[in-house]
Amino acid sequence: NAYDVFFIFLAGALAVIFILPFLSVLAKSLSDEASVLTGEVKFIPINFNTSAYRYVLSSNRVYTAFMNSVFVVVVGTIFALFINCLAAYPIAHRDFKHRNFFRYFFMFTMIFSAGIIPGYLVVRKLGMLNTYWALIVPAAAAPYNLLIIISFMQEIHPSMDESARIDGASDFLIFFRIYLPLSKPVLASMSLFFAVGLWNDYFRPLMFLSSEEKYTMALYLRRVLLSAAEITKNLDTTVYGNVAAESVQNATIMVATFPILLVYPFMQRYFVTGMSLGAVKG
Repeated sequence: NAYDVFFIFLAGALAVIFILPFLSVLAKSLSDEASVLTGEVKFIPINFNTSAYRYVLSSNRVYTAFMNSVFVVVVGTIFALFINCLAAYPIAHRDFKHRNFFRYFFMFTMIFSAGIIPGYLVVRKLGMLNTYWALIVPAAAAPYNLLIIISFMQEIHPSMDESARIDGASDFLIFFRIYLPLSKPVLASMSLFFAVGLWNDYFRPLMFLSSEEKYTMALYLRRVLLSAAEITKNLDTTVYGNVAAESVQNATIMVATFPILLVYPFMQRYFVTGMSLGAVKG
């Protein structure tokens, strides 16, 4: 019907809008210097050239930043999931007396925030400045993701909980043996949320990290995008040929984006399932 045609057309138009900038970045990263500098490159590479990628991947800094980001994403995602699941488990139980208070408390933090300076002062007071924990711990405080996990856990039938208690199971045993295994769909979707957020996080590393050897990919990408003159100066044309600084910048963007592009297709089905199931009840 007309509604289906309209929404298919709208989805197609949005897909084109989102894909075209990506194709433009990819094309410029794979084109020669003259074509990029003259502005000829739009969405298809001209005079195909991979020198920009060879230059980007020849730097040890990109590998250091990549491994730093991998560490933050892996540890941060596991930590955030564990903390949020621990918080969601009691609130998901209808016999927990103060469940509504805590639910509204978390919702309150979604609307009102203390701001940047108090957050910085807390991190400094905890001694986490210039450490990866300054990126990991604040990112675990995600009320929206927590509320979705709570909604999903509420759908687990109380009889499973009661049967386990009759058999003498403790809360920790019920949490690890029943609730976590049954929550795999929503945990998969939340892990995608946390992982993408941590990988793309730019503001916290900029504010909390001062050592260049601890820079994440987001900060390294910022450094490359702001140093076109430095790239042009340091690029050895005898090794890499004539490469535009813009091509190097776009190649760095693609390198920084590649891990998310690689993981997302495998996580998409969990993302859709977890979001739909987790939103059944509030």
